[in-house]
Amino acid sequence: MKNFASVLVMGCLLSGMAFASGAAPASDETVWIGRADGSRQCEQSGGLVRVHPLEEGQKQLEALSVTVLESRKAREKGVQTTKCGAPTGKQNQYRIRKSDLDKVLQNKDLGFVELKDS
Repeated sequence: MKNFASVLVMGCLLSGMAFASGAAPASDETVWIGRADGSRQCEQSGGLVRVHPLEEGQKQLEALSVTVLESRKAREKGVQTTKCGAPTGKQNQYRIRKSDLDKVLQNKDLGFVELKDS
């Protein structure tokens, strides 16, 4: 019985170490970035405006060797103009490592900005 307890304790320790080494970075080591998804008020998808899916931005970030830890659709904070043709305020947002932020912001043509309160 003593050997079983020793093996059980050792197994738990080893599995805990493996979990810790593969864990995602802490939230203070990551940052959210985002950009408008291109959607417009009063316009159906398939029209003249191209709406950008989350996956498209993730592929662009991965092409820069940036690992996306999490992604989501969200609304921009603040007041939105209500007018046909105006942006809806919907954003594609991505959580990345802070160490990758400069790479993303240097590629201004992609349109990503750091989100301060996410």
